[in-house]
Amino acid sequence: MSIAFWIATLGGAGLSKHAPGTIGSMVSLFFWAPFIFVETSWQIRITAACFVFCLGLWATQKSITQFKGSDPQSIVIDEAAGMGITLCLCQPLWWNVALGFAFFRFFDVLKPWPVSWVDQKIKGPLGIMLDDVLAGIYALMLLFVFDQWLLPLFGIFP
Repeated sequence: MSIAFWIATLGGAGLSKHAPGTIGSMVSLFFWAPFIFVETSWQIRITAACFVFCLGLWATQKSITQFKGSDPQSIVIDEAAGMGITLCLCQPLWWNVALGFAFFRFFDVLKPWPVSWVDQKIKGPLGIMLDDVLAGIYALMLLFVFDQWLLPLFGIFP
């Protein structure tokens, strides 16, 4: 197996028989946690997410022929890019990461417009990567609303 294969599957996480997208999203947290808990700037986080997106385009292009279908479930580097977008404004608190994970998975599975449009209309590596980036943007917005307004409003978290 090539390095592109291992990147595309996040070290084999995407080869899980059960919920490879969820497993890939969880595994990606090991990569994103240092960016969150070391309190790096949002600019560094978004740069890292863009790097993962570009790396994902390359890895997906190189390894897609090893899988069946136009959007193989085993390719989960797109989940890592989406999680990076979701967490780019996240405060270094465990519940923010947990909420971000839940919100990202919600939007990645639900696929509201334009995520669904991209998923159906844009094929190849760009389509594989881009729908998760858009789901990450939705999750980022919802996490920001929760973190900045709803949770403090109800005094749930400091």
